[in-house]
Amino acid sequence: GYFDGQEVRNLYHPDQQAPAPLPDSDVVEEYISPQFGYRVFYPSQWESASVNTDGRAVLFNAITGDYILVRAVEKEPNESFNEWFTRKIEDQSRTELTEFENKYNVTGYRRDDDLVAYFPGEEDVYILIYNPGVQDQIPYREIMKMMVQSFRLEDSLQVLPRQNVVPQSNRQTTQTTTTQATTTEETATTTDNQNTTTQTVTTTEEQTTTTPTTTVTSS
Repeated sequence: GYFDGQEVRNLYHPDQQAPAPLPDSDVVEEYISPQFGYRVFYPSQWESASVNTDGRAVLFNAITGDYILVRAVEKEPNESFNEWFTRKIEDQSRTELTEFENKYNVTGYRRDDDLVAYFPGEEDVYILIYNPGVQDQIPYREIMKMMVQSFRLEDSLQVLPRQNVVPQSNRQTTQTTTTQATTTEETATTTDNQNTTTQTVTTTEEQTTTTPTTTVTSS
């Protein structure tokens, strides 16, 4: 597909000689949260929409039915990510997450299957969750990686740092490995004092929207 490959994952334009920045192309758009100020790139052919009035859940939808959710979940003042994770996330071990720094030097934690990522902020933790339209296929894995790499908070870098050139020899290998069918089932459960659902991220205010499989329950 057009978005497959290591170039997009590293925020390069796939059809131009590296290091042509992906943000300078017309293949992505930038979403800026009016409530929380975070920014993230998403495919220009996808649709974006907030699913509740407070802007805490935003969906990025592909025509195939796949979508990526960005969710803002409150944390306590001075609460560390590990403390928040222990308090809010059920049915998922902290050992399944790897700490990393994305292309904008924002520190996050990604799950081993690259389908869930967490970015701690001052007042909220931002969760990115990939939900496949067909459960045994992950056609937009590279899109998820691109969105994770482009996510930044209001006070973080807004200019993409200069990157190393992506070796062209890696292109074919990446494209073939990213098209493998994968079975995924979300088991993460989050606790939100105001929202309750089972097996989905949909809150009681969001019952008209089917959202990814992180569960929000009351404390």
